[in-house]
Amino acid sequence: RGWTGLFYGDSNGTAKPSAYAFRLFSRLYTSFPHVISREFVSIGDKNGRIYYLATEGTNGSAILISNPGDTAAAVHLFLDGTQINSASCQSIQVYQVDNENDGSLPVEWSGNTFHLPPQCAQLIILTGCSGKGGR
Repeated sequence: RGWTGLFYGDSNGTAKPSAYAFRLFSRLYTSFPHVISREFVSIGDKNGRIYYLATEGTNGSAILISNPGDTAAAVHLFLDGTQINSASCQSIQVYQVDNENDGSLPVEWSGNTFHLPPQCAQLIILTGCSGKGGR
């Protein structure tokens, strides 16, 4: 019971991490409806793929990124040719879903590198970034 789907098969209907990841996508879709990237892109080799989707809205830009693999990944993200880092944006909020985080509160982040634990999804919300992204 409860092997596939968004909820465990218990009497409480407990949400799985995949349900929380779906909530991140829903937030991306409703708050940042204009797609910047034209496809759900994957980067990396066959065994270490990272998937992302970049969008924008009236209050900034967002990137939904996931690491479905079994090893951690560190990535540098660029929006309109500008590296996303704590110096290029007024605000960067990272909401993470994994086995320990449900994505309801932002996790701490600063610097230049986004660290993705194994089997993780992150919604990165950008405001006040230089360049077109994060208007």
